[in-house]
Amino acid sequence: MPAVLRRARPLPIRCPGPVRQSIVDALRLYTEVSYPPGCADCALVAREALLETARSLAAPGAQGLCTVEVNRHLRVLLKCAVNYYFDALATQRGAPLEAQRQLALDAVQGQEVSEQALREAVARDAADQRPPG
Repeated sequence: MPAVLRRARPLPIRCPGPVRQSIVDALRLYTEVSYPPGCADCALVAREALLETARSLAAPGAQGLCTVEVNRHLRVLLKCAVNYYFDALATQRGAPLEAQRQLALDAVQGQEVSEQALREAVARDAADQRPPG
């Protein structure tokens, strides 16, 4: 079978619920901004693929540290969505959450993210937001 006709291997996303929820929120926000309802047909395909991925990640069976497989072709859009979301959060909060951003990016690259890594990232982000003194 020619390479262009082969189906892409799914990309596993293995992460705790709070990281997965950040990815879901990122996908929904990015999709609404980048691919609004009524967009062109070619953009509509991307919109539906991103929203379907968000639905899969938010499904009731996707609780705790579990694996959700998404289309590998969406990897670039997943990264864009995560970065857009954490940029928006930083603007809203007045402080970045860089360690948590990196965990979400790791997850959408197929790396497993543990509960311990999440706890450490939250602690690092909290420490980075404290005023020096």
